[in-house]
Amino acid sequence: METIYFKRNDMFSALFEVMLCIVLCIYIAFSPSNIALSSLYYSKVSSVAGLYLIILLITYYHGGENSILANMLQKIVIFVIMVPLALLLIKKKTFRYIKEVLLVRYVNLFFVLSLLGFIFWALSSIGMTLPSITVPYSWGGNKTASGIFGLTFNIYLSDQSFSQGLYRFTFLLVEGPIAISYFALMAVIEMSCNVKPRLYVVLFFALCVFCTFTGFGMILVAPIVALGLLTSQSVQLFKKSSYISHFSYFTIILGLVIVVPLVSLGLLSKKENTSSTELHVADFVGGYRAFKENPLLGYGIGNYTPLHEYADNGLAGTSSAFMMGLVQGGLIFVFSIILPIIISIVVMLYYRQYRLAILPVFALVFYANGLSDNSPIFAVIMALCIYYTLFLNHVQYSRLKMINE
Repeated sequence: METIYFKRNDMFSALFEVMLCIVLCIYIAFSPSNIALSSLYYSKVSSVAGLYLIILLITYYHGGENSILANMLQKIVIFVIMVPLALLLIKKKTFRYIKEVLLVRYVNLFFVLSLLGFIFWALSSIGMTLPSITVPYSWGGNKTASGIFGLTFNIYLSDQSFSQGLYRFTFLLVEGPIAISYFALMAVIEMSCNVKPRLYVVLFFALCVFCTFTGFGMILVAPIVALGLLTSQSVQLFKKSSYISHFSYFTIILGLVIVVPLVSLGLLSKKENTSSTELHVADFVGGYRAFKENPLLGYGIGNYTPLHEYADNGLAGTSSAFMMGLVQGGLIFVFSIILPIIISIVVMLYYRQYRLAILPVFALVFYANGLSDNSPIFAVIMALCIYYTLFLNHVQYSRLKMINE
């Protein structure tokens, strides 16, 4: 959704979402079924869709002429169509199949393509001339991007002191913060969903996060690597092999948790261009001020004006889906998104599904600072949270998990 190819204009983005929904409907209708979909389950899923539609309509009409129809339709596609379709898919193919097969395949595809893109980016960074294509796209205005073999686009130069003159590695995505979201998401899916998490996959995506050369990405690398070590079965076996390996393991984890963030903050303190940091701060400050004036229903779906009016000197962006949600739809809209995620975390922890809980925790963090609620993969994560909380037979799932392990 956030790739340059589908950000040429709003029509391309809308076409992508419509085609995605059509393909998903066809897959649900004709793919082999592990569990038959009952009329009762259809009614439950319809209730979820209806609830989101009611909430969106209330916030849309409350905003009046300040609400934008295109933004409203996009949210309807995500919450009223994509989330229910994903719930049907999860039920038909089983929660375990979606988590351990389809999502892992998604990571595999992303890994192969981003690895090729990373190699091309690295070769280009050392001065090698490679074939490229030019693609127009719209992101904060009409722009043109040069893509090496069409697999990685050099768009923004790094503003970090240690990487001056290097382009940020953003793969096929339109900017660094969004690239962070997807690279980190791949690592999180690998750690939380794969039966046997592959440490090399997690470490590669952690490297990709670092090479976006963004402040948040540099801070995020250490937690990703630490979680990768904690969830890796091979590392856990190595830890138990001797007292030395046990000591080394905890020393590395402690270093990642304490030392690496301090180093990252030290590098960030030398950053010359602080405009992106100021923009993030302005988003939260301006968003909070606007939210206080109209906390329940917001100012209208798609209305960015209050975010700018309440920010210092009119400086504000769209880096936080959480603050945008509060400004546009108020508490009623934001709670409809974050409550299923928060409840799923609590339920997962209650059933001791600690690895799986990493996924909704990630979704919550990045909803506040990155991953947009307009993204189809966010809809899939939300559907997993809703299904786990409301529809999953936890006793049966726990037994299957034990047998599998």
